[in-house]
Amino acid sequence: MSRVIIGSPLFNHSHDVAVAIDSIVGQTFTDFALAHERHPEAEYFAWTSDHDLWHPCWLERLVETLDAHADVVLGYPGRHAGAPQPSGAPFPDGQENP
Repeated sequence: MSRVIIGSPLFNHSHDVAVAIDSIVGQTFTDFALAHERHPEAEYFAWTSDHDLWHPCWLERLVETLDAHADVVLGYPGRHAGAPQPSGAPFPDGQENP
């Protein structure tokens, strides 16, 4: 069983799906699974979208925060990464925090 299940609905962003999935697969925290069944079981559940881009440390820091604060029931990123740069990099140079 994975510690984190990531659910991602597919709506009208088919042109963004590959980049969104790449940003999930590229996470530094690797004990996760993309939801592929109706009722997956895991310690944590993360919700993404078919057009979201995530910093590579997003899931690692989310799990660290939830592990350190048992009273926390919801985590939400403090800022949005924005659209990919013309180079294809999803985050500006020097941005260290997800």
